[in-house]
Amino acid sequence: DALFRERDDNLWASQVKQTLKRKKPQFSETFHGYRNFTQLLEDARKRELLEIEKDAKSGGYLILSFGKNA
Repeated sequence: DALFRERDDNLWASQVKQTLKRKKPQFSETFHGYRNFTQLLEDARKRELLEIEKDAKSGGYLILSFGKNA
């Protein structure tokens, strides 16, 4: 929530992962059954927890908002 409020422009998935790692250094997506953070994000989109969009230039994900099931 705070990351959305702080951002005037795009919220990149990499920023979210960096924040997670800073706040919880032991965080690991593999512990939760994902091979990588992208797989975690894509699952969150399928479950309608996040609205994400792939950036055409960089190939990275932008997090647009929380989904309806968040």
